[in-house]
Amino acid sequence: MPRSLRQFIKSSYDDLNWMRLSPSFKIATLYNEEGGAQVALTRVKAGAHMPTHTHTGDEITLVLEGAFSDESGVYRQGDFINRDASHKHKPIVTKDAECICLTVLDAPIEFTGWLTRLLNPLIRRHHPYSPH
Repeated sequence: MPRSLRQFIKSSYDDLNWMRLSPSFKIATLYNEEGGAQVALTRVKAGAHMPTHTHTGDEITLVLEGAFSDESGVYRQGDFINRDASHKHKPIVTKDAECICLTVLDAPIEFTGWLTRLLNPLIRRHHPYSPH
């Protein structure tokens, strides 16, 4: 775990309050700035995928553990990815290990699949930039 995250994570990733969005995808919010950014960890099981989604603002992602791919390439530990509202993608975690990423969002993501769209109100409710 990077030293800079120890102010939010006292001992291990397992000690965080993870919100389960699917059987293979969890999110733990580390910091919410009122009317601004959300800093969170995403945790996806090996071989699983995140639902197809787009961004309603900017998203900055740092891969902390594991690796994933999407339509633009493969991202491994230490890789830094920046997405904006023009991106729609479906990240898939490699089969060898779970993937944990640090994400900074200035607006919530929006799931685009017919079933996962049901999660959008939950995502918006937990993001400080969204009107509640």
